[in-house]
Amino acid sequence: MPMFLRAAVAALTTAILTLPGCGSAAPAPTKPTPEPSPDLGGGDVSDVPLAEPLETGNDCVTAEAECEGGMCTAKLQNDCEVPVTCELNVLVMCRGGTDTGEARGKGRDTFPAGADGELQAAGDCEGRAVAGTIPENMSCR
Repeated sequence: MPMFLRAAVAALTTAILTLPGCGSAAPAPTKPTPEPSPDLGGGDVSDVPLAEPLETGNDCVTAEAECEGGMCTAKLQNDCEVPVTCELNVLVMCRGGTDTGEARGKGRDTFPAGADGELQAAGDCEGRAVAGTIPENMSCR
């Protein structure tokens, strides 16, 4: 797994595990607090839809992904002289009332030579809240 993904997963895991009710001795607040705005300064990495370059495993295919709400959309350009089939795998961090977990998703499609397109993949948290979404990997052959 690329280093930037390891850092993002570690940050998400730390954020989830430090939530009230996940081992904290402090009582839960009696009234809900408003959700903070995403901090683009490097604090919270959950679901800030920023384009992120992806390794495709193919020199003539470039891609970047935006992830939000349990889904990633990869925008790609196939500069190859032949069609390519690409597969995108995503990791979604899920948060329930008293538990946390992961969901994985996969998307696959074939793109004609010289074409651009989009490929989506989503994970299902099965009713739990989405705490963050990252592209795990992408391969094009």
